[in-house]
Amino acid sequence: MYLPSPMIIKLMSLLLTEKSLIVCGQQPGVVTAVTIAITYLIQPFEWEGVFVPLVPDDVRELFESPVPFITGTINQPRMNEISSVTAVLMIEDITNNPSTCTSNYNAWFLSIPEMLVDIPI
Repeated sequence: MYLPSPMIIKLMSLLLTEKSLIVCGQQPGVVTAVTIAITYLIQPFEWEGVFVPLVPDDVRELFESPVPFITGTINQPRMNEISSVTAVLMIEDITNNPSTCTSNYNAWFLSIPEMLVDIPI
C-alpha cells in the first residue's frame, strides 16, 4: 500500500498532537496491519493512548472516548459516533482482478480534526 508523503506527515502530526484515529477498511487483516504500522510512524516516541488494532462492533463506544486512541474497524463509523478531534482514515481495496496475488489499496481521510498547521493532502 502506498501513502503519499503529505498523508504520512498528516498522520504523524495527528499522533504527535495526541488526536484520535480510526482506521476503517473492509478486510480485518489489512486494517490491523495498517493500524499497527501507523504507530511506528512516530518513533522514537511511543503512543501512550488507547490502542486497539481491531475493535469489535459491540465496543464501538470507544469512538466517543475523551482520551486519545488509535483503533481499527471494518464497519465505517457514523459521524455522530465520533468526536470532532478524531480523524477517520479509510482504506479501500481497488484491485480490479481478484485472481491475482497482489492488491492495490487507496487511502483517504473521511474526517480530520482542525490542526494548528494545515498540510494539504
